Amino acid sequence: MASPREKTPPSAETLAEEALVAKAVTGDAPALESLLVARHEHLLRYIERSLPANLQAKVSAEDLLQQTYLQVFKSITIFEPKGPGAFFAWLKTIATRKLIDATRSIKHEKRVGQAPAAGSESQSSYDNFMNKVAQTGAGAGTIAMTDELRGAFHVALANLPENYRAVVQLRYLDDLSLEEVAQRLGVTTGAARGLCHRARQAVRDEIQRMSRFI
Repeated sequence: MASPREKTPPSAETLAEEALVAKAVTGDAPALESLLVARHEHLLRYIERSLPANLQAKVSAEDLLQQTYLQVFKSITIFEPKGPGAFFAWLKTIATRKLIDATRSIKHEKRVGQAPAAGSESQSSYDNFMNKVAQTGAGAGTIAMTDELRGAFHVALANLPENYRAVVQLRYLDDLSLEEVAQRLGVTTGAARGLCHRARQAVRDEIQRMSRFI
């Protein structure tokens, strides 16, 4: 009988990070600073990938990174380490919350401060699309398009592959027909229909993943 496969021991880098985390949660500021320096580039790239393109002129990834760091310093003593990778996962959780907050705030300011520009997506477009998302996959229902959910939608959309983002924009926000979407994307109508379904499912999965933040 074969012996059970041995677990790979944690790397020296992982052990060093866990040791710093153990110090940081006790209020050791230098330990926390060392952790943030080590994860700076990874976290910045995560925020840059997640920041919706239409908001990049209004909020920078660096600003969101600083907001994330401020929250980390405020909350580190209540962080509960749960194994390798837990600290960076926690950083991404906070960064995602800041992304959603920023998106929601900018959308709210736009609605309050000015009338929608010609060709811009209307609130009903978002509502209609999110209700289609709710009816994708197991179960069916409707979704109330709150500011929080609208912010999550934009972050979710930014995390999708380019072809999914394009089909969501064209079919659901610009309200083009399937034939027009197919023509714009250079695919058959059947392929466009399949893309629409997969894009809705992908948005649903992303928003469910972020549901603990909203």
